[in-house]
Amino acid sequence: MKNQRTAYSTGLAAIDAYAKSSKKAAFDQLSPSDQDAVLTDLQANQVTGFTTGSAQFFNLVRTHTIQGTFSDPFYGGNENFI
Repeated sequence: MKNQRTAYSTGLAAIDAYAKSSKKAAFDQLSPSDQDAVLTDLQANQVTGFTTGSAQFFNLVRTHTIQGTFSDPFYGGNENFI
């Protein structure tokens, strides 16, 4: 995932810029419902600032979240902590 560092840096900056322009505050300062609205727009490919579309970034983060969760030995992944 180290090779995705640039995608994360630019993607998170684009989300923050979108939040500031559409909700008048940085993403981390938004209410939970406004954060959900920004993420819904991200998933719907409506957030600007992405060369390949915001939905692709949403799916990247979603995939990495699922992989990170289910690779934990607690959930049956990475058996014996290998």
